[in-house]
Amino acid sequence: MIVKSIINGFKQVRRNMRIVYIFYLFNLLFGVLLMLPFRAPVSKMIGNTLWGEQLAGRFDFNFLLEFLAYSKDALPAISAFLTTVPIVYLLLSLFLSGGAFSIFVTGETFQPVRFWGDSARYFGRFIRLGLFTIPVFLAFILLPPLLVKGIQRLIWGSDPYQNILYWGGWLKVILRYSGFYLSVMIFDYARIYVVENDESKMLLALKTGFLFVFKNLLRTGGLMLLIIVAGIIVLIIYNLIADVLTLPNALVIIFLFLVQQLYMFFRMLLRVTLYAGEVSLFQNSDAEEILLASGEKA
Repeated sequence: MIVKSIINGFKQVRRNMRIVYIFYLFNLLFGVLLMLPFRAPVSKMIGNTLWGEQLAGRFDFNFLLEFLAYSKDALPAISAFLTTVPIVYLLLSLFLSGGAFSIFVTGETFQPVRFWGDSARYFGRFIRLGLFTIPVFLAFILLPPLLVKGIQRLIWGSDPYQNILYWGGWLKVILRYSGFYLSVMIFDYARIYVVENDESKMLLALKTGFLFVFKNLLRTGGLMLLIIVAGIIVLIIYNLIADVLTLPNALVIIFLFLVQQLYMFFRMLLRVTLYAGEVSLFQNSDAEEILLASGEKA
C-alpha cells in the first residue's frame, strides 16, 4: 500500500508539474526576499576582502559570529524580521497547499482557476485547523520527554547513571522528532478530509486525521519515512557536491547556485509527492474505516 501510494502520488505529480513549479518559485522568491535585508550590511562589512572570497565555499560559522557582533545595533530589527518571516512563510505554504490538495483529491489536471480559487477557498479553514492542531503538536513534543524523565527519576532516582542519562537523552530526541512528524501527518490527513468532504467543522477534521493516522500508523508513518529518507539522500548528495565547489571563481559560484536550485526543486518535488501520496493512501483506504475514524456512521 505504501509503495502503491507513492507511485500513484508521483503519477499525479507528473501530470501536474506546474504545482511543483509554483512551490519552487514561491520558495525561490521567498529566499531572495529573506536575503535582501542582509545584502547591505554584509557588503559593508566584507566588501572585496579575502574573507568575501572565502565565503564562496563552505559556510563559515566564525563569519556569522563576527557579523552578529558587527551588526549589534541592527540586531533588534533583524530579530523582528527573522521572527516574522517564518510565520509569513508558513501562512503562504498553507495557502498553496489548499490548491495542491484540491487537484490531487479530485484527480483533475492543473487548472490555474481551480488551483488558486481552492487555495483561497480552504485558506481560512486550514488556519483554523492549524490553530486546533497546536495543542496536539505541543503535547506530542513536550509530554513524551517529560514522561522519559519521570520514568528515569522513578526507577533510578534523582541522580541516575551517566549511561542512563545518555540513552535517555537520545530517547527524548527520537520522541520529539516522532511527535513532530506525527503532528504533521495528522494535520495533512485532516486537510485531506476537509478538501474531500468540503468539511467546515475543523475539530471533526482534526479527529479524523488523528484517528486515521493511528489506525494506519505503519502505512502513514512508512509513507512519511520514505519521503524523509529520500530527502536525506538528496541532501547528502547536495552537500557532497557543494563541498567540492569551494573555489572563489565566477563559474564555480554560478554552478553552485544551479546545484542549490536543483536541490530546492527536488525538495519541492518531494513535498508535493508526499501530498499526492497521502491523498492516494487516504482514498484507497477502506471507506468504512475512514468513516469510523471520523466518528461518523455510514
